Amino acid sequence: MIAQVGDPVRAANRGESNSVGQRLDAARSTGVEVHALGFARVGIGVAGLIACLITFPALHDIWEGGYLRPFIRLPLLPWEIVFATWLSSSIIFIFGGAPKVTGPLLSAITLYSILIDERLYGGHLLLLALLSFFVGMAGGGRITRTAFGTYTNSAGVNAFAFLARTQVCTVYFFTALSKINSSFLSGAVLTWSAGTPGALLSVPWEIVPEYIPTLLALAAITSELAIAVLLPSKRTFKYACLLGLGLHGSIMLFMAPRSAFFCFALLCLAIYPMFYFKTSPPLPLRSSR
Repeated sequence: MIAQVGDPVRAANRGESNSVGQRLDAARSTGVEVHALGFARVGIGVAGLIACLITFPALHDIWEGGYLRPFIRLPLLPWEIVFATWLSSSIIFIFGGAPKVTGPLLSAITLYSILIDERLYGGHLLLLALLSFFVGMAGGGRITRTAFGTYTNSAGVNAFAFLARTQVCTVYFFTALSKINSSFLSGAVLTWSAGTPGALLSVPWEIVPEYIPTLLALAAITSELAIAVLLPSKRTFKYACLLGLGLHGSIMLFMAPRSAFFCFALLCLAIYPMFYFKTSPPLPLRSSR
């Protein structure tokens, strides 16, 4: 006998009961409030605009220098076309113009810039390319007052929204894992990269006790892992927000270059509302005999 809320026929045909597949299906089909989706679109568009402006000098110098170090050999477009496409797609995406076109276009031109020369690569640019595609294909949402309380109900839209949320959690999770090494855990990475002259706040590491950098390194890893775990649940969402704001805020204060870190923070934080303003997925099937 099957007692459930969901689709018993489909589950019976697949022989599933409380399976991981069912739970994944439920999460993937979860609707998102279009206002949260619109907030994400604006944040991603602004990050794209800033990234375009800060990448432009390097873009121009590399093109004019004529010496490229491509990841993949692609046709070389004039830098004016690359810059104009990047700039215009970011601005139009911010204002919600044809997001299913401008989002993938912003993604494509960002990826092109990364692949055409390895010196242009940045983690924030790769994240920009992925999130602009996912949120654009999810429809971009709306930010008007009438959007409150309206949720997406298309399977395709919900799937792309799910991919955007998953991407942010994945970034936090694997960023934390990448820091589990002797150099970072010893605090050496923090002492030479945080509080440098280019940062808003400097740190006199020479008078800081030796164990403090190690504690800070452990705190950074723990925070990123916790955010990845806490974000998906509405019950723990507020704790993830506090950790996320604290983490990105401290990075902005103590790390340089600030522009790249600001884009990265904006991209991640823009997706946060999509974790909270979503419909509750149907409960997985449970079998009782």
